[in-house]
Amino acid sequence: MTMPARIEVLDRVNQKTLLKVILKESLNRQIRKIATLPGHPVQDLQRISISNTNLNGLQEGKWRKPKTKEWISIIN
Repeated sequence: MTMPARIEVLDRVNQKTLLKVILKESLNRQIRKIATLPGHPVQDLQRISISNTNLNGLQEGKWRKPKTKEWISIIN
């Protein structure tokens, strides 16, 4: 079992809902598994930040080297 997630509804259009999900810890595919249970398949996921590090629109499949202050934030 993981720590509780915070979920916020950002927008609803027709049969689609845009959610903001904040996890303190996560299991593999946790968001997809939870959303699929009541019949709401996930169409797209976008990671916005890791710890206190904002990814600033980093393209899917791309990576960048963390700055020193970001490493410190993640470790502490």
